[in-house]
Amino acid sequence: MIYILCNISVGMMSYFCKNVCTETFKNKWYNEECKFAIEEMKKAREKWLIKGRKEKEEQEHHHKRKEAHKIIRNKKKTYMKNVIESIEEDQKHNNKENV
Repeated sequence: MIYILCNISVGMMSYFCKNVCTETFKNKWYNEECKFAIEEMKKAREKWLIKGRKEKEEQEHHHKRKEAHKIIRNKKKTYMKNVIESIEEDQKHNNKENV
């Protein structure tokens, strides 16, 4: 009886963590531009590996990788800046109401 209850609770916990937790912590800054840049980087890497690791393909992969990381870094930075500004604005608004 206890074994069955433990399995049910573990199953429910697993379901909860997979379906609920992932939705709340989803990267809101990740968009189609980031996805496209990563896909391009992966294609360049595959091309580099398939063609026998030639220098031209390696340089292209390196360039696409740097570009993808730059796009992702800028999206994260912009998102965090907006979040901080929103929090500061909310705090200012709340302080004015309390005075």
